[in-house]
Formats: sequence, C-alpha cells, structure tokens
Amino acid sequence: MKHRIGFAALVLLGGVVQAQADVRRGDFSHALWYSSKCPAYELDPVRAMEVAVSVGLPDTPSSITVAANEGTSSMISNGVPFIGHPEPAQLSDEECSAAYYWFGPQGTKIKGLLKLRETQ
Repeated sequence: MKHRIGFAALVLLGGVVQAQADVRRGDFSHALWYSSKCPAYELDPVRAMEVAVSVGLPDTPSSITVAANEGTSSMISNGVPFIGHPEPAQLSDEECSAAYYWFGPQGTKIKGLLKLRETQ
C-alpha cells in the first residue's frame, strides 16, 4: 500500500511539474514575441538559451527560433479576433512596458529575458 501511495504521489508531482514547464515554455515564447515587437527592448541571448534549456528545448539557437514561432502563432490566435487582420509591426508603449515588467531584469514571469536595446 505504501508503494502505491508513493507511486501515486510521484505521478501527481510529475503532472504538476509538467504543467509548470508548459506554462514557463509558453511564457518564454511570449517573451520572444514581445522582443520582436517592442523596439526599445531586445532579447538577452545568454539568458534566453538558459531558459530554452530549462523548458526542455535543445541547446541550439534553433530552439529560440522554434519557441519564437510558437509564441507568434499563439499570440495571433489569442489576440486577433478576425481572420485577415494584419499583425502590428510593433506594439504600443503600454504593451511593451507590460512585457518589460514580466520579462525584464526584475521580471515577474521570467527574469532577465528582455533588456534595453543597446544603441549604436
């Protein structure tokens, strides 16, 4: 009986851990999407690779590309109510500020993914 309870607890814990990983991967995809739509911010490539690996993606630059594409498709499906509306080239200042709040150096979702764009 103890073995069954222990096994059930492991299965339950595994489900919770997987759900958290899925949320984190979704957040990662959204951060990548925001980095392409907010001109004041850019992705921190080192931190992005760390997060990509932590959500189960391979340790290659293509992981970031795949996750960015997932984020784009999910943001379009969630944010555009009618087919045929083009995706905006950039987001409003308010939307970008929110993204920086979630994914910037002190981010509430994933810290350090977005940073201020370096000027040349």
